[in-house]
Amino acid sequence: MFKRLSIHALLIVGLLMAGITPVHAQTGSILPQSEDAQNLSDMECLSFLNDLFGTISTEDIVQRLGQGESIEVDGISFDQSTILSCAIKSGKIKYWMLGFLIKDIIDFMVRVGALLSVLMIIVGGYYYMTGSLSDDKEKGKNTIQYAIIGLVISLLSWTVANLILLLVTS
Repeated sequence: MFKRLSIHALLIVGLLMAGITPVHAQTGSILPQSEDAQNLSDMECLSFLNDLFGTISTEDIVQRLGQGESIEVDGISFDQSTILSCAIKSGKIKYWMLGFLIKDIIDFMVRVGALLSVLMIIVGGYYYMTGSLSDDKEKGKNTIQYAIIGLVISLLSWTVANLILLLVTS
């Protein structure tokens, strides 16, 4: 009982010291959030998207956003997350935005996987350090080993998903 409480306390203190907060707890969504888009009203977002789609071709938008460039409309520069945020906010989502949206969701899932892997490494280290001669030492080794394997799988899946998205969207 004491071990379980001390592990939970250690995890909570570690998270608070690291300043880690879940993205969806702050913004209410795992979807792309942008300071610029949050400052715009729904009508301003809709007006911006109408101007964007009216002045620049879809192929040019996709190419420039894929290269990480920002797009300037009426003297105001907008990046990928601002355009996606405005599109979601105004309901004017286009098919070509799907790749960028999937990439944002995959990035979020990889962050969650990496966070869980690091937490499990901490738990495994705790079991290993406090295990002395009991089975907890072996349990700690296994926990660390599985957490590292999970982290590697998570990073490999992120790499494969980004390669597939790059091939599909280019």
